[in-house]
Amino acid sequence: MRKVFVGIFFFLVFSSCENDNDFSDVPFLEYVSHEFKVKDEQRFIEMKLYFNDRDGNIGLEPWDTAAPFNQGSEYFNNLWVTAYLIRDGAPSDTFFGFDGRIPNLTPEGQNKSLEGNIFYDMPIDGLAIGDTMIYDFILVDRDLNKSDTATTPPIRIEQ
Repeated sequence: MRKVFVGIFFFLVFSSCENDNDFSDVPFLEYVSHEFKVKDEQRFIEMKLYFNDRDGNIGLEPWDTAAPFNQGSEYFNNLWVTAYLIRDGAPSDTFFGFDGRIPNLTPEGQNKSLEGNIFYDMPIDGLAIGDTMIYDFILVDRDLNKSDTATTPPIRIEQ
């Protein structure tokens, strides 16, 4: 399996919420589903993740490059992804390099609460059909609050 993965693409759908929610200032993230896709002859898996955050400080502007969001910092990317290749029912290899930088989603106005779905594309060209993967995701807000880990079920690569 190739350990070099290129191109991370993501799409976001979000909406403001009512003030009377029970969201936390710490982001909440959970795996919803996945879909295999092929685009420009590249195979990838699109993950759908649900998130919410009461203070709405999710995402970074392109110019947010001062510490702690500078290149090379663990906080440069705000969606952390770890992938595990499963063999004989247990993780056998761990892969990094899937992390992404979610753009600023803070809504205008008084109510900053956010909830929505993140659609996150990750290439799978280095994986064989039949390989099984598990992915862990952590969402980090601008206050450096980290969501609990959202973990996928075992995903068998289909295409």
